Amino acid sequence: MARQEKYLPPGSKLVIKQPNQPAAWYTTKKEIILEIAPVEAPCPITNDPVMTATAHGLPIWFQARMVRSRIVLAEGDVDAAVFNEQFSLYHYDCPVINNYKNPSDRLYPIAVRLTESAWMMRTSDIPYELMAEMQDNGCAVEVNKFDKSESRRLIHQAVAKLQEELAAAVARAEVSRVRAERALEAEPTEGEDATTPEEAEKACLKQAAAIEKRLTLLAGQITKAAARFGIREQAVNIGRLGTAAATISANMKERAAAYVSAQKVLRESNTATGLALANAARDGTEDKVPAYVLADALREVGDEEGADRLQEAFKEDDGVFSLAGAGVDELDR
Repeated sequence: MARQEKYLPPGSKLVIKQPNQPAAWYTTKKEIILEIAPVEAPCPITNDPVMTATAHGLPIWFQARMVRSRIVLAEGDVDAAVFNEQFSLYHYDCPVINNYKNPSDRLYPIAVRLTESAWMMRTSDIPYELMAEMQDNGCAVEVNKFDKSESRRLIHQAVAKLQEELAAAVARAEVSRVRAERALEAEPTEGEDATTPEEAEKACLKQAAAIEKRLTLLAGQITKAAARFGIREQAVNIGRLGTAAATISANMKERAAAYVSAQKVLRESNTATGLALANAARDGTEDKVPAYVLADALREVGDEEGADRLQEAFKEDDGVFSLAGAGVDELDR
């Protein structure tokens, strides 16, 4: 499986601590591959905050800006024949005034996005019909062909970009998930009627379905693009995007159902504590009435099953999905 490798380029100035010797400054003549992920630590000479890691078994300290990353392919990650392909850069500028829709959906199956409006593709896949259509709509479109000697480097870049795309998609899905779940407990804005628990649950389930649809669609698009570049699924672990879609959606549905059910049970309990918590859960935020507080209240009114269901749904780390296993740094939580 393709992995990310972090290294320091030649000419990097760093501090090295050798056995039985004081720490000293060095300037590298060759690149240094970092054996572990760098972490922040004080420099042993200046005491300034820098990064530290190990290289060749020795501790080293360096500025964060010096670190570089690259993709390292494993055997079988890519069809070797693709290294003999010629690739091109398809880039464009769509004037806002014409309201021409960005052709992302039409490029995904054949290209890898480098920037918002720059895509890398096989020269044999250049979409001349799309190019003409865009130009007719006032878009500036350019195609620059790379030399075949660049193919190997471009394939590495394509793998890195696909992994970034996967990680970014999951990060966006996580933001949408959190926003939808918070809406379960959100206080209505001034002038709006408070939504019922059933309405809040319906809205959350709708958002869960939308998230799953977006991730599943992107997984299919990236699968097609990777195939055009001879990149096999194992290189970027595209299948995990589908797993993320199902996991996030399932957890959202479970949380919505459990939280709303708890509100209904507590309201129907007709106990002072139950009613107060149900109202607070409806009008406040999860921070104000955490799921475990509602679970305790459910146990007090005899709903052990509902309490267990609520705690299980809101247990730590539910719904968080990382692509670290695909060679992408773990997402910030």
